[in-house]
Amino acid sequence: MHNIFLFARREYLETVRKKSFIVMTILLPAMMFGFTVLPSMVASKHSGETQHIVIASSDAQFANDIRDKFMSAPSDENSSVQQRNRNAPRAFDVQIDTNVSPEEEAALTQRVNSHEIDGYLWAPADALTARKLSYRSRSSSDFDTQGALNNAVHEALVRQALRKHGATAEEVADVLKPVDIDTRKVENGKVTDSGGVAMFFTALLLMIMLYVTILMYSMSVMRTVLEEKNSRIFEVLLSAATPKELMAGKILGAAGVGLTQIALWTLAASPLAAQSISMFGGSFHLNLSVKNMIFFGAFFILGFLLYSGLGAALGASVNSEQEAQQFQFVIMMPLIVSVIFMMPVIQQPHSTLATVLSLIPFCTPLLMYTRILVETPPAWQIGLSLVLLIATIYAIVSICSRIYRVGILMYGKRPTLPEIVKWLKYA
Repeated sequence: MHNIFLFARREYLETVRKKSFIVMTILLPAMMFGFTVLPSMVASKHSGETQHIVIASSDAQFANDIRDKFMSAPSDENSSVQQRNRNAPRAFDVQIDTNVSPEEEAALTQRVNSHEIDGYLWAPADALTARKLSYRSRSSSDFDTQGALNNAVHEALVRQALRKHGATAEEVADVLKPVDIDTRKVENGKVTDSGGVAMFFTALLLMIMLYVTILMYSMSVMRTVLEEKNSRIFEVLLSAATPKELMAGKILGAAGVGLTQIALWTLAASPLAAQSISMFGGSFHLNLSVKNMIFFGAFFILGFLLYSGLGAALGASVNSEQEAQQFQFVIMMPLIVSVIFMMPVIQQPHSTLATVLSLIPFCTPLLMYTRILVETPPAWQIGLSLVLLIATIYAIVSICSRIYRVGILMYGKRPTLPEIVKWLKYA
């Protein structure tokens, strides 16, 4: 055990002193901040830019309904455009044009081309009958404006239909008043304050971090083994310890580095947990609770032990980085599969698919953790997944340590599957 801790200490200190460790420790939280908080902060700062739009329709009442909906004031709590007006970094100037002649259409097109206006909604009577309006602008990728116009046109058509059936203005407004459905999580027989959007993005964020850390540090073990093998450092180290002690020390040292980085990220994310994030028309707080972070650390350790054993065996088996990259995809495949099925598991954590995938040991670290975040599964499923995962870790580390024991001293010969089977017998 003394040798194991010596090698673990050496691996830990060498890694944390590298510039790459410092850069990644700072870079990943900065990227997460940039993807979550920064866009909402930038969007909340209104600039002086004004977008000029013309609504061309022979029905003045219909055009005014569109403009009123599109230009709903931010103070209007019933406006579906409220969040867009509050968060968009630009204002809108909407004009009405009741002339829908071909000459006017050409004139409006020329005004767009000359940058006099940004776009116009072409809504003549025949287009309204066919329910096929057209928005013409210099940019066809302004999905925010297009979506807002689509909503405004839909509500204007509903208002028009209700008025034809004799509904008063108050009745129309009452019918079109939006319903706000507030999603809350029921946990342990109680309704909690965790909203659906907050839980979704918390699970998404933590699963991505778990995926990145497991993949990054398991592949780091593979690369360090390969580097030391090619530099013949192992020939010196083997004079003081056994191959199994070297492998155990390397894995423990890399695990310590990972836990250190996770602790630093947790401290950096503490202010983020209290920060309200505005997104998709609402605001929420990330659910970075103590329980979630404890499970994060536990599944990181278990997942790291599983994949680092495979990484160490791969690094000991091959002779170059190019050979390692060819086999690296095989090790990464279960993690990639877990990411592919991330959304179905988040949306339906109790489904048969989610249950089966989370009980597969190679997918357990990511998918079982995701299920715990979104909807805590039965205790027997968590227990069974941990038992299967630990048993698989023991089997994998045992097999990989045998490959590692022989492979680190093999030079020049590219390993084949029959050759690796022989190594298992030799060890």
